[in-house]
Amino acid sequence: MRLGPDLNASTSFDQSVYTLTVPTDSEDDIETAFQILEDWAHGLTLDPQEIEKERGVVLAERRARRNASTRVQEERDQVIFSGSRYAERVPIGTLESIERSTATPSSTSIAIGTGRTSWPSSP
Repeated sequence: MRLGPDLNASTSFDQSVYTLTVPTDSEDDIETAFQILEDWAHGLTLDPQEIEKERGVVLAERRARRNASTRVQEERDQVIFSGSRYAERVPIGTLESIERSTATPSSTSIAIGTGRTSWPSSP
């Protein structure tokens, strides 16, 4: 298993999905996968240096998504989700929330194992 191609995550309005691709031909690999899952569930640490590195990744991902299609989708979502918080925010967060997030659990949600960070949309 390698960081990146074998470990991934995605975040939507309602959920974060963590994907761990595990070769099943080795009992050791399966045991390692379960150890990783246990570590994710019980051993989370938020390293401020890692958070800072990922801030750049998240900002670049946000910039890459700022195309016409995304802008139309966000306008459409404001109509579809009118009256709900979904109309006011997208899962990746606002520029302001990404820039001011810190490594405290109350302000940052980590897509563990990918090194990718899903930043909150509100303080």
